[in-house]
Formats: sequence, structure tokens, C-alpha cells
Amino acid sequence: MPGNEPFPKLALGCGVDTSMFTGDLFSIGAVNISLVSTNTPARVFADLVELLNGRGVETPRHGGSSSGASTGQLAALKTGTRTWYVGINSDDRFWLSNVGAPADPFTVGAGAGNAVWGIDLAGQASALVGGQQILVADNEWRRGTIGLDNLDCRITITPGASAAFTWPSPLYGLVMQGVPGFLREHNEGDADATAVDDNLEARCFTLDPTTYMRWGIDQFGHVYAQVPSGAALPVWIDTAFRDWLGYDGTEVGAAMVGGTTDVLRARNPARGFIVLERGAKRIVRSRLETTATARLSTGQPIGNTHSKHGTAQITFWVGGPSSTGGWPYVTPTTGVSNDLSEHWLDWLGLCPLTSPMTAYQQWGDTRRTAPQLRTTSYGKLATCEWNGRRGRLRGWRSADDSSSQGWDADGDLLTRGEVSILMDLASGS
Repeated sequence: MPGNEPFPKLALGCGVDTSMFTGDLFSIGAVNISLVSTNTPARVFADLVELLNGRGVETPRHGGSSSGASTGQLAALKTGTRTWYVGINSDDRFWLSNVGAPADPFTVGAGAGNAVWGIDLAGQASALVGGQQILVADNEWRRGTIGLDNLDCRITITPGASAAFTWPSPLYGLVMQGVPGFLREHNEGDADATAVDDNLEARCFTLDPTTYMRWGIDQFGHVYAQVPSGAALPVWIDTAFRDWLGYDGTEVGAAMVGGTTDVLRARNPARGFIVLERGAKRIVRSRLETTATARLSTGQPIGNTHSKHGTAQITFWVGGPSSTGGWPYVTPTTGVSNDLSEHWLDWLGLCPLTSPMTAYQQWGDTRRTAPQLRTTSYGKLATCEWNGRRGRLRGWRSADDSSSQGWDADGDLLTRGEVSILMDLASGS
């Protein structure tokens, strides 16, 4: 599948306890934004992605229609009377359809934005399937953060019975964490719908629905906030929260995607989240059990199993002070170094043994992993690519991991150091 990166990278996140941030965090114009309130108590989020955007979008800004109701972007942008839907099918292809009587054939015109969704650059036409018109993209959708490379993801849809229209809308943001997150609602009703109302995007919308602000983490581990062009960007109130996200207060907004969107990217990588400059050296998956055993006089072994769980031993490299190559790393401000050695030590301090953590085996696809033993299909929730060797691993830093972790580079060049961490996997990983 094409990505926005030259090759896959590993990312690690640790849990975020919002009891650290109980007051107003920043303002959007005259509106103050907070995470913790009477209706949204403090809790531990699985990682910073879940905290920032809940791995989805709130229903009124969702890409298509929701639960059969005429809501979401397509409902607001469409022409004609049909109800429109979008999704990812069991073959991991983006699809677009309309429902209504009679069926209304449509086309997507030629355009560079088609590449984001995997639609043929020269355009594609829908086909009648089961009484509805559906277009299944010819190619794979693009992984990675969308829009930060200034690629416009908009496509032009021309129904047979009404005028052409363009989707998605700059009003709701053309910069997004990725295709699956854009197509998911916060209230998707699946196993990842764990931050419906209390993620930062949802809180921004609840407290100020007139200016939609989208949050995410870019391909380098830096947080970004995006708004429609000319809308208010965050003005920080809680400097501890600002620092946690990697901002230092000197950042200024930058116009993206043909001037349709303003983006505020953090100068530093976010605390508690690290995107490595390379993919994992190896990830060894194991199944462990705790069983009390004995042997009968006949020689037969017997046992009482107390627990079973999976583990992942993840070995990777962390760039050091002289790591300036290896991949085209360009930070939002300085663009001079891949040095994540101190950031890694800080990450370890925020993720002690038994703490929640996640591992994105290929950063750019935030869906959970689903080995083919349990599923042979794809969707907005999970990916079975490479039989579980892609997607997000969920769990905890193992109690059996070394309590003495660090960073050590070979020789005096301090280019990169090899480290390893043991993760206890949640059921289903």
C-alpha cells in the first residue's frame, strides 16, 4: 500500500492521565477549552492519538452518512436526493456509494486528490451492486497523515441525476490523521469507540461548534492542530499541557493545501509518544502461560493454568546526536537532527512497568492489528495485513521487562543505539 513515507517506521505511545490537566488548556477565540469537566471526568487514555482525536471524527463532521441518518459531510455537500456513504471494504479498498430509488450512477472525475483514496487518477465510475450504486477504488488508499504534504484530498463527484459536487470540505479540514480515522466516527460503536465525547477534538467541537479544529500527530511524532483558513488557532493557557504536546509557544500557523487550511505544528515531539526514524529491527510475538504443575506416580504431568497472554519483544534503533541521515527527516522548524535519545529516556520515565502502551508497527495506519487467525478481512477498526505484523498492538509495558532501560550508542559517533522493550498484549492483539 502506498504511504507518505519512504519506508515504514515504528511508533510507541504510552497512556496519558488527564488528571494532570484539569483546568482550561487553551482558548479558541473567546472560548476556553478543557478536557476535564463534570461530564468528562479525568481518566487514562490509551495513548496520545486517542486523547487528541479519539481515532475518529464526531458525527456532524464525519465523512459520510451516519447510522442511516442524513448527517455528515456528504449529506451537507451532496446534490440531489440520494443518501451517500463511504467506508473501507473487506479487501481494504475505499468505497463510495449512494442509496435511493431509482439507483443513480455517478462518476469521480480525474484529479490528483484521487490518489489519497486509491481512486484512479483518470477518474472512475460507479457500478450497480445489490440495488445501490457503488464505486470501489481501483487502487490502495494512501497511508499516513493526509494534507501535511500539501496534497489536496478533494474529489469531484458527478451524479447522473444532479449537479457535480466536491468532497471533503475545507470547512471541516483537509488535514487528517489518516484515511481510517477520517472515515470513523467517534461513536462508531466498535471496540475503538472508547473516547466518544472526551477526546480533544470532540471537546473543541462541543465547546465551540462554529470553528472545527482537528488534532493529530504527524509522521515525525509532532502534534498538529488544523482549522479552516483564517479561523482562530489555539492560544495557550495551561503551559504544562502545551509542553506535553511539544509546543513551546513560539509556533505560528502555516497555510496548507492551497491556502484552505491553517496548521499549527509543535516545534518538539510530543511527550509520551515517539516515532522512530526506522522500522523495528524485529518484533518477536510469543504466547506465555502461568501454570502450576505436578507429576503423578504414573509419570503423567498435570497442571492448573492460571493465566495465558501474548507478548511482543520489540527491538529497534533510537537515533542519537549525530543521526542526521537515514531518512529525509525535516522537523517543522529546524530540520537538522534525528536525535531522539533524550526523548526516548523521557518516554521510559512516563511509561513505567505495567503502564498502558501501544505499538504502531507501521506508523501511518492507526487501526488495531487483527491476525488472520481471527479475521481475514479489513475495515475501519482493524487490519490483518501481514498476518498481524502491521497495525496497532495494544497492551502494557510488561512487568517482566527490564527495569533498567536506557540508550547506548556504539562508538563515539553516537549515531544510533539499539534498544528493546517487552510488551504484554491485550486480548485480541
